[in-house]
Amino acid sequence: MSISKSLFDLRWILAFLFAVYGIVVTLMGLLTHAKTVTASGQDVGVNVNLWTGIPMLVLAAVFALWATLRPTFVPGSDDTTDGPPDD
Repeated sequence: MSISKSLFDLRWILAFLFAVYGIVVTLMGLLTHAKTVTASGQDVGVNVNLWTGIPMLVLAAVFALWATLRPTFVPGSDDTTDGPPDD
C-alpha cells in the first residue's frame, strides 16, 4: 500500500486567502487616512483596517505552518489486492 501526499489541502487555500486579504487590508490601514469609525457608525478610536489586517496575516502564517508541519496523507492505489477478486 503506497501513501501519497494530499494535493488538495484546505489549510493551504485558507492560508492563501487570509494572506491576500490580510495584505490588502493592512496596506490600506498603513497607507490611507486612518478610519476610526466602523460600518455601523461607532467611533472606536483605532485604525480598524490595520488592526484587522495584522491578525489576518498571523492566521495565514498559522495555517501555512500547520499544513507544513502536519501534512495530510491519502492512501494510494495498489495493483495487488488482499482479498478474493469480485467476480
